[in-house]
Amino acid sequence: MGVIYESLGEYAKAEDFLTKSLVIEQKMLKQNKGTTFDLAVALFRLGNLSNAEGNYENAIEYFEQASPIFKNLNKENNYALNLLEWGWSEYILGNYERADSLYATVLLIYKNNAENNTLEMAKAKEHKGWLEFSLGNYEQAEKTFYDALLIRQSFYKTDHPSIAQTMHSLGWINYTLKKYENALRYNEQALAMRKRLFGNKPHPDIAWSMNNLGVVKQALGQYQQAEKLFREALTMRRKVLPESHEHISQSLGNLGSLYSLQNKHEKSAAIFYKVLKIQEGIFGADHPNVALYLNNLAVALNKSGKPQEALAYHKKALQILEENFKNTHAKTILYRDNMADTYEGIGNFEQAEKLRLENLEALKQEKGLENERTQLIVKNLVGLYKKWKDSVKEKKYSKMLVQKN
Repeated sequence: MGVIYESLGEYAKAEDFLTKSLVIEQKMLKQNKGTTFDLAVALFRLGNLSNAEGNYENAIEYFEQASPIFKNLNKENNYALNLLEWGWSEYILGNYERADSLYATVLLIYKNNAENNTLEMAKAKEHKGWLEFSLGNYEQAEKTFYDALLIRQSFYKTDHPSIAQTMHSLGWINYTLKKYENALRYNEQALAMRKRLFGNKPHPDIAWSMNNLGVVKQALGQYQQAEKLFREALTMRRKVLPESHEHISQSLGNLGSLYSLQNKHEKSAAIFYKVLKIQEGIFGADHPNVALYLNNLAVALNKSGKPQEALAYHKKALQILEENFKNTHAKTILYRDNMADTYEGIGNFEQAEKLRLENLEALKQEKGLENERTQLIVKNLVGLYKKWKDSVKEKKYSKMLVQKN
């Protein structure tokens, strides 16, 4: 019953039922009437529910308790699935090395017993795809997601929540790769399928599809449609999730980004500040998710005419990224460039130059001078030297710009 409530998005009822089930299993085990396997299953289900509720540290505790029980009982499939969900909790909390280690173990187990683990392999691939995405390996993530989709479509042949989930994932990676028409198609398919599966009742997955479809509409310049979808997603999420949930902050954050594009920067900054506090409450102050909203708040404050206040948030965002990712990660480059924009705006050309040159050297080594991202940094440097009235450096870096035919 608890699993049914969870699938319907009724997390409070699910938690009540599953917690009671765990207590019962613990009592029965003490009385030699129950089994350790049933106890491990109860722990695993509570871990899954905690993930759905956004209580990732609680989830890890449940998965850690269940893992040795499944392993000692030689319940290989249960053990692998427990590790997979545990890996997801670690991934969300930004513990990428730990998540990668858990996923590697899971994929090895499934590879060695491929015939009996078709769907489990698809789920493991999707989880691995999100890790690849977060590490900036976007093309590899797209391939991994697509492999998962093919497995699921060949198995189910019809509508299924996991197919909708993989379409949702492909929609996001295509949006990130700026393949907006592909992103639109995948997100529309995922939303339509989820509405067929869950009906008109509010459900977290429907809200998630609305949210991501809104992001694509925004990228295509369809701002009114995007705002409508963001607001519908936020309203639905508030019906099924607590105000402190990560997905509530995501919906608010998307509205903040939309207002930024419409030059409503003070309104945007107020929203980003609220989102930042929610994110810090969930993940702590030094998580990459928190860095995203530190950066967004900094940009909004700078454009609101508060550059000095913005710099404090820029510095913290960049510090988090540099501690968690390589120097050429897309977000590290972006946050450094945004900070350079703020310095350039207040006439601190030396600091702006330092940041832009750091980006240039990092990208030249990994991507080459003709890479699109490298060329954008060169273009920004040329613009900086033009403002600085340094014609020698302006001419030097202008020569690095690739002339388009």
